[in-house]
Amino acid sequence: MCHIIREVDPQRPSSALTKNLQRTRVRSPRLAWREQVAAVRGDLDCIVMKCLEKDRTRRYETANGLAADLQRHMDDEPVIARPPSVRYRFFKAWQRHKLAFTAAGAVVATLLLGIVMTTWQAIEANHARGAEKAQRLRADAEKADARRLLYGADMSLAQQAWEQSNIGGCNNYSKRPSSGRTVGLNGITGNGNSICH
Repeated sequence: MCHIIREVDPQRPSSALTKNLQRTRVRSPRLAWREQVAAVRGDLDCIVMKCLEKDRTRRYETANGLAADLQRHMDDEPVIARPPSVRYRFFKAWQRHKLAFTAAGAVVATLLLGIVMTTWQAIEANHARGAEKAQRLRADAEKADARRLLYGADMSLAQQAWEQSNIGGCNNYSKRPSSGRTVGLNGITGNGNSICH
């Protein structure tokens, strides 16, 4: 017996409880078993294992130390028996302040959603501006082409009127404001003074 106490490491309470519940086949639902084992697993496992440490220096120094650790467990604070880790401390802080963490999470989620929506709308607006600019450039090019074609047609009709000695028709076609200026029949730009007088 002394050999077992000195040499063999004790079983964790949660493992022993699971084996006992399975052995006795308690008629309670399996969910109740899991809840009982989950209540013991974690902090309580570590506290009991610290009490059963082989090395005296690794045990609680006094019963008050054990009581303080149990109180920390009841208050959802990190216990001394458990190795400190950032994840464990964060989990304990979350258990103590669930409402604050939930509110902060909702605020962060709302901000992220706002950023995503704003970015998406900015991208859509840029696409719309680009499409509008391209459409405006196409319209300006088509308008310039139409003016050029109209001007060419007017000059062709003015040429025909000139050849038919129709001076009035020549003046009408050559002074039409299709491009904002008048051009004589010989292709020289003028300021309203056409070759057709």
